[in-house]
Amino acid sequence: MEIATKLRYEALILAVPEITHDESATIESHLKELIANNNGDFISFDRWGKYRLAYEIRKNAYGVYYLARFEFNSEKVIAQVLEELRKFFAVKYNELVMRHMFTRLDATASLEYKKPESLEDTPRRENNGFSRNRSRFGSQSHNESTEDNDLLEESLEFDDNSEDEDSHETNSRN
Repeated sequence: MEIATKLRYEALILAVPEITHDESATIESHLKELIANNNGDFISFDRWGKYRLAYEIRKNAYGVYYLARFEFNSEKVIAQVLEELRKFFAVKYNELVMRHMFTRLDATASLEYKKPESLEDTPRRENNGFSRNRSRFGSQSHNESTEDNDLLEESLEFDDNSEDEDSHETNSRN
């Protein structure tokens, strides 16, 4: 008697940064349905979060990653299911899914993984300390910069006039 080992796969999905919770839930439900229709078991669907991309994809500098895991009992359906999933992402969800990748996992390995820290998980700096210091380096309000420019222009006018008066005095002495 032969023990059938399950064939475990994962799909890493890169979605547009504007994807909504409802849209991701729709993708998840369609994935579950497609896998169940082919006698597979859906293991998990995790939202990793929003990340800055190494290069722009479809004019997006950011993307939201999802990790879906599933398994099948038979190798016969794997090729067909993966092709259906490719069409699923490339045609049906073309506007939402920018990239996708399938990977075969070791069936005996643990399903644990270390999720990279996303932009949504990282702490953010408060603007309190920066806003005060920035004003010294040119980040001023419109009114402040206008007043400073007026003062600068007046001082330049004064310097120009004083030079003219000095030159007139010198010329009148000669």
